[in-house]
Amino acid sequence: MQHARACAIALSTLALTLAVSGCSSRNSFSRASTSASDATGTPPEVTGIGQQANGVAVNRWQYVQFNEALDAATVNNKSFVIKDSNGIAANGNVRYFPEFNIIGFQPSPALQESTSYAASVTTGIANPQGVHLASPYEYTFTTRSYPDTSRIYVKSAGGQVSTCNNAVSPIEVHFNEGADITTLNSGSIFLTSPDGKVFTTKMQYDVVKATVSLTPPLLWSNGSYKLTVQNVADAAGEAMKSPYYFTFSEGCSTGT
Repeated sequence: MQHARACAIALSTLALTLAVSGCSSRNSFSRASTSASDATGTPPEVTGIGQQANGVAVNRWQYVQFNEALDAATVNNKSFVIKDSNGIAANGNVRYFPEFNIIGFQPSPALQESTSYAASVTTGIANPQGVHLASPYEYTFTTRSYPDTSRIYVKSAGGQVSTCNNAVSPIEVHFNEGADITTLNSGSIFLTSPDGKVFTTKMQYDVVKATVSLTPPLLWSNGSYKLTVQNVADAAGEAMKSPYYFTFSEGCSTGT
């Protein structure tokens, strides 16, 4: 009887051990499933596509801008695809420009002339938090019959600034066509102070309006300032013929 009781206790202990082991296994699986689940949050959204002046030239970049930063690892030839009417994908280079939240497709070789294409930004695109595009973003276009060989130029520039209350609104540079994103930097567009120093400014670019916005520092001194735009190219790589300069004066009476 004692032997039988000992066996019963041993079996009971074994059953408890197996039960606990099973629970532990299920809990471990649950934790693994949770860590591998999709991230939650607001999906990134497309805010616009690059301006195309006088029709879509076969040798221009295609640009798509987003409302937030993206995970660079998700931007590639599978997440941004351009196909012709026969469903054949065009060859090209896909690149992400984090400073402007823009992805670009540079055809190589050039697209076919007078041909219909469909561009697709897939749900493979995600933000740094791992939240993917809610649905594919698609648009269509037809190329014109000749490449882009004309030079980009500045149509206008300006803005409103105030030294008296230290309130500064962006200075805007409006181009006649979409710019090559790779040429928009602090060396091609910058502000110079009255004493010749170059300001460090925050730069933004709107692909729909082909407009660069510069936000200068809040504190200004009296004198003449100069905006310089140079070496900017269009989306086909055609650079400006000559630099563009825009000057303005700032002054503020004491006691204001």
